[in-house]
Amino acid sequence: MLLNTSIACLQETYWDEELIETVSNKWNGLVFCNNFNNNTISRGTAILFTDAFLNKISIDVKKDSEGRILSVKFTHKQYEQKINIISVYAPNNDCDRANLYLSLYNYVDQNYETIICGDFNEIMDPVLDQAVGMNTFCPRNVQKLKDFLEFTALIDLWRDRNSDRREFTRRQFVNGCLKQSRIDYFFVSRKLLEYIVSCYIKHYSYSDHDLLLLKVEFGCRVKGPGLFIHNNTHLKDSNYVQSIEQLIISSKDCPLYENEIRIWWDNLKYKLKCFAKEYGQSKHRNKFLKQIKLEKDLKREYSKLSKNHNHDQCKLKELELEEINRHKC
Repeated sequence: MLLNTSIACLQETYWDEELIETVSNKWNGLVFCNNFNNNTISRGTAILFTDAFLNKISIDVKKDSEGRILSVKFTHKQYEQKINIISVYAPNNDCDRANLYLSLYNYVDQNYETIICGDFNEIMDPVLDQAVGMNTFCPRNVQKLKDFLEFTALIDLWRDRNSDRREFTRRQFVNGCLKQSRIDYFFVSRKLLEYIVSCYIKHYSYSDHDLLLLKVEFGCRVKGPGLFIHNNTHLKDSNYVQSIEQLIISSKDCPLYENEIRIWWDNLKYKLKCFAKEYGQSKHRNKFLKQIKLEKDLKREYSKLSKNHNHDQCKLKELELEEINRHKC
């Protein structure tokens, strides 16, 4: 069921003592739980470690009293990595969820690299993270969560690697209508990015939530997407400038411009970055194709010239190729 994972983080476990004992007997390793005393309320988080992984770590556990946050800190002995894994099950109520974000600061240790995972019941992006027809975006809570991520230097890993992709982690039918959203996250320390091989969503039919899977290999370093640097030569291109101006003007129609300017500004920066990258790639691709065509044409002209000395159409193409190469240099 848990796909041979070394560590499994669960939310909304709703386990009692009897079930914890059953799980502990069946699981080949250690089981850490945080349950809410009132069993009438569906809460609870858990983190499970396999025996094979336990041979390499030492454990330190911290939890809240509401059954919503469970932190397990460990040191990977082989690679000397200090990791703090935090399993979170956030409330449905907006106010309670905001309070949980504030309490999360107390669980992040600067001496450890952090991996926070769980069900946050929060839609980070009103366009990408919820299906059409849903309206559960809470701007103030999202800003509190973004402030927390910025302060702790954590990133939404799946979104970081899937910048404009719409994929959901929860599906449920409400009054015969399918509701879909992405509310389950991995928030990860930036220093861990070079070790993360993959992060993806896998359909899971036994729950209304899908599985969110993360693969980390400390023995290797994974090359990231690199730093984005704006190509300022685009600013001399009138088509590019006009497109940017139009993008900014159209973005001001978004309700966030009046109500939540900081979130609007973050979204606009992301859109500008995406447009600049796509524009630059398209321009580079067109130049490359032009160069290939010129080289083929020039080769054809040289072939004709070898058979007919009076045929000389090469000079213009040579000048064009020279200009392209000069620009590249």
